Amino acid sequence: MGGNRTSVHEQGDYRLIVNRAWCKGCELCVKSCPTKILRLDEEAKVEVSEIKRCIFCGVCELRCPDFAIRLEKPRATKEAKARPKVRAKRG
Repeated sequence: MGGNRTSVHEQGDYRLIVNRAWCKGCELCVKSCPTKILRLDEEAKVEVSEIKRCIFCGVCELRCPDFAIRLEKPRATKEAKARPKVRAKRG
């Protein structure tokens, strides 16, 4: 059993954070991952096998009943916030 119970996996501006201490090994995230990058290790705790294949869809986070998985996606950029909103004219 080991040291750091939280692992952070990054791909560009996206982060997948796994809190192994909260994982009970139910495999709901493993079975629901569309890219099959999640698996249970020898301690029956979730681990990420290949973050490069992750599409950050959020299914694992939604399926985990123990909140052991969290996704962080980048917020809107300054450029996107600066763009004027376009509204359709009524009439």
